[in-house]
Amino acid sequence: KIRYDACVTVDGHFAAQDDVGVQTVGGGEYAVTTHVGPYTRLNQTYAKLMGQWLPQSGRELRSEPSLEFYLNAPDCTDPEDLITDIYAPLEPAE
Repeated sequence: KIRYDACVTVDGHFAAQDDVGVQTVGGGEYAVTTHVGPYTRLNQTYAKLMGQWLPQSGRELRSEPSLEFYLNAPDCTDPEDLITDIYAPLEPAE
């Protein structure tokens, strides 16, 4: 099963209501990579980030969710041109 939260930035006056909650994204360091292409291939970029870069980096993931920022819209962008930034939360460096 996959669990995800769809989020938007709101100001301090926004109040949670019914199924819509409010949460704060933690600060700190993130490993960031950019995926170009269809969302169906995001798993390939995650595999490179988590399966290749992370083990070689000497860093560890923080126990928080990764973030995805969709930089263009799929309704007016060809799938091969979609751009998504992926942020993986990192434990502080020693």
